Amino acid sequence: MNKMATRINKCCFVCYYSTIRPVGDFIEDSKGQRGLRTFIGVDLPDALKGVLASLLDELKIQQLKQVERENLHVTMLFLGDITTEKINYVKELLSGISHKQFKISINELGVFSPNRPHVLFACIKEGADELRSIYKVLYDGLKSNRFALEDRPYTPHITLARIKWLDADSKKRLFEFIDAHKEQFGEFYCNNLALKQSSLTEKGPIYRNIFEKRLLP
Repeated sequence: MNKMATRINKCCFVCYYSTIRPVGDFIEDSKGQRGLRTFIGVDLPDALKGVLASLLDELKIQQLKQVERENLHVTMLFLGDITTEKINYVKELLSGISHKQFKISINELGVFSPNRPHVLFACIKEGADELRSIYKVLYDGLKSNRFALEDRPYTPHITLARIKWLDADSKKRLFEFIDAHKEQFGEFYCNNLALKQSSLTEKGPIYRNIFEKRLLP
């Protein structure tokens, strides 16, 4: 348990707040410019989504809000609400990525902020260095174009569930569950990066790809 807590204590959970008013799937800022709520991620194969979703079905903790199976993805960069002009810039930036395809393996589980867990995630082992390399190119390019990004270390991961709060018993069961699942959940080849739109609805977010960048063979 202490080893796990030491490893995951280096991670962090970032909350994003927006002062931009939603207008359907679009947002509208104080100047009347419209855009979309977006992020950059890596899509998962359906079979791997099924494995991860089934894994969470074993964990009976009411305070966990499980990410919908169809929304599971490798997190890279949350961009927030951005205008069409900035969306076009992100497309150009992604188009310039010259990285080759690489393998990603999913091993073990972790949480951000272990003292007060906020997010349960699946860890990425093989492929983490490649994701960090791509992240740096994207982060530097976005930052130079005045995107509002969090200045925090990037931890490649797949968010599985968000946690509002945990009582002592639920927290104990969560960490026992994490310690009991140190196996490899699956692997796949990352062959594309996706700029994704997030539409917030009463039933939860709906994601769709706006643009995909195919990596080199």
